[in-house]
Amino acid sequence: MDRLNRASRQIGVWWHRLEPIACRVWRSHVRLEGPISGAEELRMRISMRADYGVRAMTDLAMHYGEGPIPAADVARRMFVPAVYLDQVLSALRQAGLVRSTRGPQGGHELGRAPEKITMADVVMPLESQVGLLDCLDDLTACELVESCSQRGVWLRIRSVMLEGLEGILLSELAADMHQAEDRSAYSI
Repeated sequence: MDRLNRASRQIGVWWHRLEPIACRVWRSHVRLEGPISGAEELRMRISMRADYGVRAMTDLAMHYGEGPIPAADVARRMFVPAVYLDQVLSALRQAGLVRSTRGPQGGHELGRAPEKITMADVVMPLESQVGLLDCLDDLTACELVESCSQRGVWLRIRSVMLEGLEGILLSELAADMHQAEDRSAYSI
């Protein structure tokens, strides 16, 4: 149970690194001064699919250079349901982020070095859209799109979110996870 709590906390740390970005965009739009009250209400949600993908890719990054890693090992270490992990790894393989090898010595490994993979690289193939609203990509999704006063705001927020995702390397997540494991190994 303690290991599950540590893993959950670490995963939360990754996403909390992005929360201030969304809050900063919101603040600049409404010109707020001082801390935002109720900032918890401004949190953006990502799908479990993207969450599982980031977890799996972090595990593969932690074991980069060790050869193919069995999916069962990734699932066990990162608390991802094995059946769902196969679907996620398939999408990541199609995006060129993961290489898979079949057979008794088979498994999965990163398609390129972890310092060359960003969180945007991982999240984009797993999310149907990096969120927010349908009208940002599909001008026919809303009848008000031509006169909408909010559309520009949401486009800026999405842009900052993407910049945030592009600014975090998979190698950083792996290093953070290694540090968290090292700290927990020394706890009494």
